[in-house]
Amino acid sequence: MGWPAICGTGLPVLVLITLGMLVDSMTNLPSLINNAVAIPELPVCLQLPEQYLALPALIIGTQKGGIIGTALAHLIASVIATTTFMVYVHGRSFLPHCLI
Repeated sequence: MGWPAICGTGLPVLVLITLGMLVDSMTNLPSLINNAVAIPELPVCLQLPEQYLALPALIIGTQKGGIIGTALAHLIASVIATTTFMVYVHGRSFLPHCLI
């Protein structure tokens, strides 16, 4: 396997992981605001269920699709966890709508 093959395989993986990290980062500001002025235990109580979702998704993604399946599973788990976080936390605190 030469460098062109490695680069061809690595690009989709890097793109999927980058998108997953971008989606994950959307919870940073609401978490900080909740910790500072609202209910600090809300973001904390959602971290463990997020890991219960992410770990099996990564295992299944790896078994089904190799490294690209792992990256895709990370992206899907990130979208689900971030959406759940935003809906749950936003509904229980006074975060402004413009932060979402």
